[in-house]
Amino acid sequence: MAVSKNTASVITANQIQIYQNSALLKSIPVTGFKPTAVAIDPSGMDVAVGGDDMKVHFYSIPSGTSTGLTIEGNRGEITCLAYSPDNKYLAVGDSNSKILVFDPKNGTLLFDQWVFHSSRINSISWNQDSLDTNIEIWSTVDPMKHISIKNAHLESATAAMFLDEKTIVSVGGDAFIRTWKIQF
Repeated sequence: MAVSKNTASVITANQIQIYQNSALLKSIPVTGFKPTAVAIDPSGMDVAVGGDDMKVHFYSIPSGTSTGLTIEGNRGEITCLAYSPDNKYLAVGDSNSKILVFDPKNGTLLFDQWVFHSSRINSISWNQDSLDTNIEIWSTVDPMKHISIKNAHLESATAAMFLDEKTIVSVGGDAFIRTWKIQF
């Protein structure tokens, strides 16, 4: 599921369902791949759908059709997607522990050095400036600069998100919720 403003998207085995104000707006059929992850751009106009084909496919919410843009580059099934709040970046996590960052307008690969994870990527979150057992926090200003929180959770870190510019909350397979203060 993905949410942006008053729009939500849910993927099923063969469609993308778009909801606005809790009502089903439209169902967009998907063929040729199994949807595995979804994200709505901050404007609420486009939806990015990752698949078992290791690609990201883009659809227009108003028209309910493909935009024709497809991003390739990941080497595993797409497991999570996240647009930056300013819509300059689309982070794409995969089952082979890689995060690639693309320009969502044209599909250009921007960052490919975010490779310090040790397992599938389960969650990606951006702060307002635009997880395995580790939580990795990356900088788009200096793509190789990052903070590692090693062994944040036993078994796996399953989700992490920014509460504010310096606070992250995470949850893991160990059933703990943890809060982390960070500073670059």
